[in-house]
Amino acid sequence: MSGSKVVAIIQARYSSSRLPGKVLMPLGRRKILEEVVTRVESAKLVDSVVVATSTDPTDDAIEALCIDSGVPCFRGDLDDVLKRYYSAAVAHAAQHVVRITADCPLLDPSVIDKVVDQHLFTKGDYTSNISPRFYPDGLDVEVIKFNVLKRLHQNVNDPSLREHVTAGLRKALESYDTSALSSDVDYSDYRWTVDTEEDYLWVRNVIEALGDKSFEMGNVVAWATQEGCLRVSSSVRESGPLSPFEGKGQDLYKKAKQLIPGGTQLLSKRPEMFLPDRWPSYYQSAKGAWVKDLDGRGYLDMSTSGIGSCILGTSDSYVNAKVCEAVSRGSMSTLNAPEEVALAEKLCALHPWADRVRYSRSGGESMAIAVRIARASTSKEVVLLCGYHGWSDWYLATNLTHSQGLDQLLLPGLSPAGVPKGLKGTAVPFHFNDKDGFDALMAEHSGRIAAVVMEPQRYQAPDVEFLKHIRAKVDDESAVLVFDEITSGWRKNIGGVHLLYGVNPDIAVFGKGLSNGIAFGAVVGREEVMEAAQDTFISSTYWTERIGPTAALATIDRFEQLNAPELIEKAGVRVQEIWESQLGKSSLRFSVGDRAMAPLSHMAFCYDDQALNRALKTLWCKEMLERGVLDNGSFYATCAHQEEELSHYESCVAEVVEVLEQSLREGSVYDRAGTCSHGGFRRLNS
Repeated sequence: MSGSKVVAIIQARYSSSRLPGKVLMPLGRRKILEEVVTRVESAKLVDSVVVATSTDPTDDAIEALCIDSGVPCFRGDLDDVLKRYYSAAVAHAAQHVVRITADCPLLDPSVIDKVVDQHLFTKGDYTSNISPRFYPDGLDVEVIKFNVLKRLHQNVNDPSLREHVTAGLRKALESYDTSALSSDVDYSDYRWTVDTEEDYLWVRNVIEALGDKSFEMGNVVAWATQEGCLRVSSSVRESGPLSPFEGKGQDLYKKAKQLIPGGTQLLSKRPEMFLPDRWPSYYQSAKGAWVKDLDGRGYLDMSTSGIGSCILGTSDSYVNAKVCEAVSRGSMSTLNAPEEVALAEKLCALHPWADRVRYSRSGGESMAIAVRIARASTSKEVVLLCGYHGWSDWYLATNLTHSQGLDQLLLPGLSPAGVPKGLKGTAVPFHFNDKDGFDALMAEHSGRIAAVVMEPQRYQAPDVEFLKHIRAKVDDESAVLVFDEITSGWRKNIGGVHLLYGVNPDIAVFGKGLSNGIAFGAVVGREEVMEAAQDTFISSTYWTERIGPTAALATIDRFEQLNAPELIEKAGVRVQEIWESQLGKSSLRFSVGDRAMAPLSHMAFCYDDQALNRALKTLWCKEMLERGVLDNGSFYATCAHQEEELSHYESCVAEVVEVLEQSLREGSVYDRAGTCSHGGFRRLNS
């Protein structure tokens, strides 16, 4: 490695379309280009630095600056930047080329060294910190072998690709040995490059405040956080025009209700569950803890974060990069994707009691698979159940016996319309932590019980002795114990919450957060039970596509890198403390969910009048939306909910509490709230 000549080539031109002459603009005691050169020269693993500009007369000033500064300058083609880079690399006998752009005056030399070090260590063709991106836009570093740069120069013919040096390589990643520098913290939203006058002024303020201390990325982050002036590259946070209660999203939902039964594909996403007629309804982009609606308004998501599916935060860069790579290599073919085997090995390693794995693409169908396997394994039909388990016939059959059988298991009012009447009596509910009630049902249905299906935890902590008792009774009955971990899985620990309690099921079911917003579900179980899947037909084409298992593998990687359960536990507790503190100062009657599952936190108003409770919750949602926050009292924590987001949320909560308290005093809660949100399943007729 010590013999490798590493040459950093800084790409610079005067004729920037958005901010002409920016590379020569003053920045403290240096110009922007000089600042970039100084930082690159400070990198310990860079042997030499050269500025590559064009032969266009507009770039004469750049060459003059280089001569005055004693920096080598190479001049080449204005538009064919790939040729310019290759020729500069030849002229300076480079073995490895570090690509730097001159509009990044906040480059951190240590980040450059990290990318170069990884490149030399792995001996790959190309290494960067931009795909996937964890570092701010403006700390971009790419390293490419000279021989690979030569190959690109000789083989890339598309003029649009030759404008960007490595674009031809990144378009055909499968043909190269590449790697990327990751980070424990995702800074990819930060915008530190200079493209506009506004960018320049912000960077100038950084340099004036920190001087050479700005060489360290951490110092810039700390200063910007303290000053409340973090620059973000994503426009997701930026607000557009109009009232948040009207716009394209509201109009589109009116059309949707004429085309889609129920208006949406998921009950929990119906606007009527939040703010009827006024909820933005649709998004154009989302990143981390932020969402942008169709009118360009940005919102902080303090609600359910994709109904609990995005534990890492929406659109995680690492997961996205792995998924995009999988798509580029073909998400479906006649042959099977090897990722499904790698994921099966990973899931079985995380769950030592398990031996076999089957996949699906949603939680509801995963549960249907698990129950089918249990019934096939035991040749029995009755399922005792506790908790919420989706939309399938086997579950809704509960309400064939008693129309309100499922009312206390999360969603009241679920109709079994369309469920075959022959399933009556095959699904029987029991209550969480109720040992005597469970035993009575076991005795009543003994000899007919195929499975006991339950959530080992949702919000309330289980009595561990209750779980152990169920395990023993299921064994006595020769039935199958199924733990539904679609909601609880991965939040309290990496794996399933049951691992914390030392009670293992025969089958565990995962979905939602397992793949961070990419459709996927997994059924994990013991060999003797899971082999029954061979005796019953369980098969679907899109259970074999590559994207789902790729996303799950990447998501688990990120869980382990970040210790995601610890981060979301911290965020959940913080939000509960905000509610308790701000609401506690008021005269409002409220309750906050159990700390036993802080990542899934809930706040409710607690008056005897349920209509008033709904009106207060609707008014809360309305007032939060006016302040750019999506919130209806249900908070699903993500790794993207960091102190910046939570501090902003706390200030909004303080304001909204005052509004609600004033509305109660004035008797104007119903008038201010308008049409109230729905409290459960309700048919939409218009």
